[in-house]
Amino acid sequence: DSNLAQYYADTQPSNTSLIPGTYKMIANISHQHRRQWVRRISAIPFDVSTIFSNFADEIQDEPMTTQLYIRICKYLRDKIAGTQWEGHVFTVGGCCRDIVLGYEIKDVDLAVDLPNGGVEFAEWLYKNKLSTMHPVIFQRYGTAMLRLRAFPHDDIEIVQTRAEKYTDRNSRNPETAHGSIVDDCMRRDLTINALYYDLTAGKLLDITGRSMDDIRNKVIATPLDPDSTYDDDPIRILRTVRFASRLGWDLPVPIFEAMRRNSDRLSIIKPERLRGEFEKILL
Repeated sequence: DSNLAQYYADTQPSNTSLIPGTYKMIANISHQHRRQWVRRISAIPFDVSTIFSNFADEIQDEPMTTQLYIRICKYLRDKIAGTQWEGHVFTVGGCCRDIVLGYEIKDVDLAVDLPNGGVEFAEWLYKNKLSTMHPVIFQRYGTAMLRLRAFPHDDIEIVQTRAEKYTDRNSRNPETAHGSIVDDCMRRDLTINALYYDLTAGKLLDITGRSMDDIRNKVIATPLDPDSTYDDDPIRILRTVRFASRLGWDLPVPIFEAMRRNSDRLSIIKPERLRGEFEKILL
């Protein structure tokens, strides 16, 4: 956790404004006291309470932040210590990328490198009264969604590490099975999204051997041959555009040419999925 905190600290400005500092103080108030604040604000005459209405909405929930992510990592590391899950649970993807970039983390995804690990770990959390509800299960991909009792305002997605095989040229949905963490890494869209954080060891894992360098050097690259990556799942073409646009990085010629060669494959994507990606690019 000190490594995570250091990644974050190294990328933050030295000066902070009063408002974020005040919000951080309020975020640490117990949920019981937050409710009291909301009741008191609600009792204020209308013209004044209007000023505080948005603020009251904010303090009822605790949005995902990098500091909260670090706390969740420590909490889970402590809970899995000495259990069958020790050494098998990782955060993955955007949260690992963004902590290296110094961006605020907006969600937490976990990967478990055991067969059906995502579902079974989620069931274990529920059985041990560590989640707020029975997990929502998506059996086809071995995925579960839940909220931790200690952090009840934030969804956490848990998946098994998996291998994929694309057999239907008219679908982007592969046949999936449990795979090693290497299999899971190599199926990802971009190297910058292929970092893992080992909760037990407290270390970032760069399995491709390129992810950290690509982030430092502002390089957009795929873990495997880009033609294979885009042919298998053409939505990755739009995801590549989105990340290049969001980060302000150039598209290398080989990546751009592979995207162009496989652009006709976008015809297999459902319109609503395409619309969703275009909306993310424009936001």
